[in-house]
Amino acid sequence: MANISLKKAALINAASKYTSILFSIAFSMILARILTPEDYGIVAVTTVFTNFFSIFADMGISAGIIQYKKLTREDNASIFSLMLAFGLFLGLLFCGFSFFIAEFYRNDVYVPIGFLLGLTLFGSTLNIVPEALLLKDKRFVMLAKRNVIIPFITSLMTIGLAFCGWKYYALVMQSILSIWITFVVNFYTTHKDYGLYLYHGLTGRGIRKIFGYSLYQFLFGFINYFARNLDNLLIGRVWGEAALGYYDKAYRLMCYPNNSLTHVITPVLQPILSDYQDDKRYIYEKYVKLLKFLSLVGVFLSFFCYFSASDIIAFMFGPQWTASVPYFEMLALAVWSQLQLTSTGSIFQSAGSTKKLFISGSINTVITAIAILAGVFNDNLWEVSRNVMIAFNIEFFISMYLLIHQCLGQPYLAFLKNFLPEIILALLLCIGGFSIQAYLPNQVILSLFLRFIVFAILFMVFCRIFHQFDYFLLLRRKNV
Repeated sequence: MANISLKKAALINAASKYTSILFSIAFSMILARILTPEDYGIVAVTTVFTNFFSIFADMGISAGIIQYKKLTREDNASIFSLMLAFGLFLGLLFCGFSFFIAEFYRNDVYVPIGFLLGLTLFGSTLNIVPEALLLKDKRFVMLAKRNVIIPFITSLMTIGLAFCGWKYYALVMQSILSIWITFVVNFYTTHKDYGLYLYHGLTGRGIRKIFGYSLYQFLFGFINYFARNLDNLLIGRVWGEAALGYYDKAYRLMCYPNNSLTHVITPVLQPILSDYQDDKRYIYEKYVKLLKFLSLVGVFLSFFCYFSASDIIAFMFGPQWTASVPYFEMLALAVWSQLQLTSTGSIFQSAGSTKKLFISGSINTVITAIAILAGVFNDNLWEVSRNVMIAFNIEFFISMYLLIHQCLGQPYLAFLKNFLPEIILALLLCIGGFSIQAYLPNQVILSLFLRFIVFAILFMVFCRIFHQFDYFLLLRRKNV
């Protein structure tokens, strides 16, 4: 097993992640000018249901494989064999479920799409064990190469299909190709070293060893699904695919900072920190350094995206997506909380406390559901966006209390004091944003550039006065 620091692992993952993100942004900008909001809305509807089925595909097994260091080759083979049988069952079940989706949304197009996505579910279920084994063994270099090459190839193919008039089917095919190419690469890399073969009989041998840990991870994923997908589920039903396309585009744009920052680090947090699962103080000290960095960047990005919403939408996707602007403005104010909330799951897992992760997710799901339903009942999609933003920010304080105080055993108020300077930064950026709004040119790129320069200057002045640059310099230290 490779011996690698959290910093080095994150840097390796960052190199691949940022490369793939640049490709993803470029391809998204192209596809947004070929496909319509309705095309994206149709795929967003199906994604809601495939995400739900994917929860049952994983059932917390991947996290359990990473956490438990003494699984044998026979255990791995037993789990893989179960996943193969279960993946085939889930794929066929989703094919049948597609008729219900078509009836619920009154659109027969969801039937053939559902049959295609059944292949995706089968492939993603098969991929759970080899993916977890690669992470467990800290094969980050191999994963980094894979995460650049495969998305690049499949994105090029998707653009080609979109140009040929495949519409939403182009996006569906990207999902299928990505999953199956990834599985072939993962299986080829792991099957000899880790004993991935068809075990004699579906005995559940390996599953029993990780069941207690994986159960709460599965329950968390189950309830967290509703927190993350209830808005898409209801918006598509109440306002139709086009409205969902606008909202989903705004939501995904809000997630870009998460994808480019938090998701660079979270895949390596559990494989590294799970080695210290009995040293809660060590995990806390490493985690606070990460959170402060994410918090400072999150405040900057939240207010920059809020004030630049119309320019960002126009630059990224073109004028046909203008209706997404008010939704993106609201959701942008949740970037700060989302950057930090996304990382909590890995810390709960590393500390071996998936039960508290489940409790945290349950509370957050109730809060998010109330927020979404309030907007839907008022028949106002902008209110849905605003309520989701408020819910996410409230959930930060709840999740952090459960994680920092109850799981890691550290004083909560002392932890919160770390973030007092960010209040001043937020006020400073608001003042700057409102002050320059009337003086910016109508040219999109120039307006974005000038606003970024002003915000960057304010950010650096703040960090200098309040000594916040230390949290960026920490990333340069070898022992991080």
